[in-house]
Amino acid sequence: MAETLKKLAQSLIDTTVEAIYTVPSVTTTIIKHIVITNNTAGAVTGITLYHDGTADLNCILPGVDLAAGEWGEFEGVITMETGDTLQCKSLTGDDVAAITVYGMEFT
Repeated sequence: MAETLKKLAQSLIDTTVEAIYTVPSVTTTIIKHIVITNNTAGAVTGITLYHDGTADLNCILPGVDLAAGEWGEFEGVITMETGDTLQCKSLTGDDVAAITVYGMEFT
């Protein structure tokens, strides 16, 4: 089994839900660290993350707000299987906050 520790995704967050990472075929992924930054002069509201769908039960970060220059991070374990997705959106403007996801892929 090959293990690769790497940056899994890096994206700007839009007001529409976007898949920022999809687990490749024949792969299991463990997300270990997520960083979300607001590099703008205004607040970013309603930053939401979903694991494998956008229903309420798929929500793993519900509507967090970040003030200007603020950042937040997750450190833990999220296990994902082939085809699973990590999706995100915000309520404030397109491309105003950045998200970076680090983890390990097992093939």
